[in-house]
Amino acid sequence: MKVNMLGLGAALVLTLAACGDGEEDVASDTSDATTIATRDTATTDSDDTATDDTDDADGRDAARPDGATDLDGHVFDVSLDEALEIARSESGSQENPYKIAIDWEDSAWQWEIDIMSDAQDWEIRIDATTGEIRESESDSEDDPERPLELDTLIAYEGAIDSAVAERPGRVTGWELSWDDGRQSYEVEINDDSEVKVDALTGDVVKVDD
Repeated sequence: MKVNMLGLGAALVLTLAACGDGEEDVASDTSDATTIATRDTATTDSDDTATDDTDDADGRDAARPDGATDLDGHVFDVSLDEALEIARSESGSQENPYKIAIDWEDSAWQWEIDIMSDAQDWEIRIDATTGEIRESESDSEDDPERPLELDTLIAYEGAIDSAVAERPGRVTGWELSWDDGRQSYEVEINDDSEVKVDALTGDVVKVDD
């Protein structure tokens, strides 16, 4: 009788142990599945975020500057030097222009290059984003304009710095030309003020409101 009771007790212990092992296996399997699912979700979210950022970056790169662009610090796809090369090729002139300007016209920022070539006065307008010649006109001129002495002048960025320091605001255009025997930048601020800057020294000469 004692032997039978001991046998039943041992069998009961073995059964309970087996049940315990099964529960541990289930818990282990559940833990592993949760970890993988979390990792997969995190990877998917990361990939989606990276895709969104790429799309945003592509959108910014493809954006064309509009009429509200502040020219202070803005860099156009077509630089001034490139615009000068295009104008010289169009006019056949190797002279410096007598007037350079940048402004918003016909829904585009355009370089204006006025240059003399063999008694012909050329006005050439170049898209500052694409390099396309938007307008090219020439007239005969018996009294040629005096070309700018570009090698001696401050860069237009310096003129803009001087103008904005004198009259803070959005720079909406500028022009470089001779004025009363002086080479000067006229920097337009907020479409309603003009700051004249000496192109040799960078000093502010005059402010017109």
